[in-house]
Amino acid sequence: MSPDTLVIDHQLLHQLQHDPRYGYALDEDKPSLLSELGRWLSDHLDGMMQHVNLDSRAAYVVYIVLLLLFLWWIWRSKALHHFFVSQPTVATMSDEAIEADIHAADFDAELARALAAADYTRASRLLYLQTLKHLSDGSRIDWQPQQTPAQYARELKPLPDADAAARSHEAFATLTHHFMRIRYGRQAADRPLFDTMTRLQHIAEKGGEP
Repeated sequence: MSPDTLVIDHQLLHQLQHDPRYGYALDEDKPSLLSELGRWLSDHLDGMMQHVNLDSRAAYVVYIVLLLLFLWWIWRSKALHHFFVSQPTVATMSDEAIEADIHAADFDAELARALAAADYTRASRLLYLQTLKHLSDGSRIDWQPQQTPAQYARELKPLPDADAAARSHEAFATLTHHFMRIRYGRQAADRPLFDTMTRLQHIAEKGGEP
């Protein structure tokens, strides 16, 4: 059997593709960006292959390999973008579920979401519940889901320093009052009230101004 002598003349093919006498395109619409990109890639690949003496099968293999490399590069760029760009925080627990188990809540994520939405009423409620968690972790209250905010205010264990303990109790009592008005009195909170409650949280936990 004689060897396959069919070899693509890429130079002649390139000339024919760009000869206006052989233009068969009937669509006169403006080409899309994707088609222009494909044409640009094809032209450059043709130019590269003009200097390579390969049969048709080898040429197709080269085309496929280059196309796969191009697609891999696009995928890798999107993967890196997804890796480095932070995703928006989503709520993982309802307010009722958080009140039922403050130790299971991710307060940082929930507060960030509420503040991003300018929902200061929810953020203020979360701040108080976060305070209960901090005080419970520090063994200053015995958190129980059935207890009331007033009970926590009465049972708060003092700090070692007397002055700090007094400031802590006063701040926690005021923080509790704000929470009860928001939670049970349906008072809407704004940014200044949230900032005030944030300061009270710090005093209640540490005994002094932030």
